[in-house]
Amino acid sequence: ASRETFDDGESERLLRGFRPGSPEGFTGSFADARVDRDGLQRFTARVIAEAGRTGRCVIVGRCAECVLRDHPRALHVQVWAPLAERLERLRSEFPAERDIPELLHRMDAEQARYALNYFGCHSSERTDFHLSVNSTLGLEVCARLIAGAVEERKSKALEKSA
Repeated sequence: ASRETFDDGESERLLRGFRPGSPEGFTGSFADARVDRDGLQRFTARVIAEAGRTGRCVIVGRCAECVLRDHPRALHVQVWAPLAERLERLRSEFPAERDIPELLHRMDAEQARYALNYFGCHSSERTDFHLSVNSTLGLEVCARLIAGAVEERKSKALEKSA
């Protein structure tokens, strides 16, 4: 298999696309016009698919539930937060932003458009996830729930193979 290589400038531009949090959240807002959104999406999808083939990894965001929707060993988990918590997090991340609710609306709309346009899926579709946890439970509880689901899934896979 061939591997793509990037010079320092290309890789820096690519990484810049990931810095705000995810390409799906800011697909229409790249300050650097040299970032090819379609190329970034294709690269992202290839990396996710390869990670899925390799296994034993955690992929956060990037529409991984869409890319790996037919992967038999993938466990799709959604961690969600109530509106007040999401708004507070954005206030701390974007202190200069004057209209935080509008920013959140714009980000959610961009993410939904990204998932639909590039992957043909609805990113908020609950049926695409095996487990959905509320972040207000706290980091430790969420982590234990997710780890428990992973262990249960591994146990069932071992039973099937035996």
